[in-house]
Amino acid sequence: MAGVPIHGGSERPHPGRDPYADPVGDLVGDVVVDVAANMERDLDANSAEVKKLLESHFAEMRGDRHWADLLRASISSNVETVLHALRHGIPAGGIAPPAAAAEFARRMAQHEVPVEVLVRSYRMGLAALQDDFLQRMTMLVTGPGAPVDPAERDRRADPAVILAAVRHTLRLSYEYIDSITEQLSGIYCEERDRWRTGGNSQRVEQVRRVLDGNGERDAASHLRYDLDQAHIAAVLWLPEDSDRADGAATLERAVRDLGVIVGAASGPLAVTADELSVWAWYPLDHVTGMLLDGERVRAAWDPAPDLAGRAPRPREQVSVALGTVGQGIDGFRRSHAHAMLARSVAALADRPAGRATGYDEPGLSAVAMLCTDMRATSSWVAETLGPLADDDESAARLRETIRMFYLHGASHKSAATALHLHANTVKYRIRRAEEMLGRPLQQNRSSIELAVLICYWLGSEVLTD
Repeated sequence: MAGVPIHGGSERPHPGRDPYADPVGDLVGDVVVDVAANMERDLDANSAEVKKLLESHFAEMRGDRHWADLLRASISSNVETVLHALRHGIPAGGIAPPAAAAEFARRMAQHEVPVEVLVRSYRMGLAALQDDFLQRMTMLVTGPGAPVDPAERDRRADPAVILAAVRHTLRLSYEYIDSITEQLSGIYCEERDRWRTGGNSQRVEQVRRVLDGNGERDAASHLRYDLDQAHIAAVLWLPEDSDRADGAATLERAVRDLGVIVGAASGPLAVTADELSVWAWYPLDHVTGMLLDGERVRAAWDPAPDLAGRAPRPREQVSVALGTVGQGIDGFRRSHAHAMLARSVAALADRPAGRATGYDEPGLSAVAMLCTDMRATSSWVAETLGPLADDDESAARLRETIRMFYLHGASHKSAATALHLHANTVKYRIRRAEEMLGRPLQQNRSSIELAVLICYWLGSEVLTD
């Protein structure tokens, strides 16, 4: 995580006096301030690396895009706060948790993520931050970023200066983590207690038991829901900037509306996953389950075009991810897993609020499995499609033509009808795409088709700038 070396004048803020720094005076402050400022220049990249580290060590840290965005904001705000304290000599013990960090702690409590994971993640993030600080200090003191003036270089390279700078930085960062984790643990416990005292908490616990295969029959009796029937699972959620005061009522109405659309045989089993999302299962009779048309459900849910320019109604802000129809306990679990995967893809695709996404949509199930390693997926898409993976309108038109061409049995005429184009236009675009690929579309079709579907679902997340 090398950064751009910087050097400033002598008039700059220094860290608060440290007993270890007294023998060398303000020179320690110069070193600490330079390194912290250097790290601030790479704040986004450093935060992304810490996020990746935490996600690789803690399964609880991995989630959909909304969860990932909040985690990223929490990490970035914490790193920025520590560096700001180092640059300006702010005592770490009196710093309040950043707003994003406090909100992420509450969200962890709502999802029953153990508080130990919260504390351990901060310690792991601290270790990564300290390691980066030491690497950059080496670069700025004795490496390529060191002062040009030999005398100044020697002064900064004095072991006493380096030791004092390291001790000061370690002390402040440890004080920050101790203080912040203590405050966040309190926020977490307060939110957990509030969440558990609600009438929803016991139902959530019983649902999790069914999903985990832990005494599911006993849990089902408490839920008063027939696990042996056919059902379809859904996840319903509101945007992050929604009014939380009205969120529960809006989601409750949305759950009822979706039940009518899918033709539920009776009332759904619905539990609040967090303040902005609900898990639901809709019982279906045998015929409805067999004939349920996911495309019709999605079309019925999606808001009508806003011809009058009015603001969207609350229900029109609720997004839905649908699983597949399943039978019995296994179907209950599988449909929910499919709905969660559909939500992850919808979040990555950055679909507008209020849309419905179904696991049964062409290519979504394959794309969902590839979302776990976006860097590798993006690289594979670029290798497979070449210039067709460019993030521009021309490449997008050709990709959509290819997608519809494959979807309609490689028929130019059928693809043209679906795209509302003349068949000759489709033929021209297919020829142009083949020229850019350097091979016919029927050669290595499975890879090309999958790559195009990934682009359709994930858009700029996998496209080449």
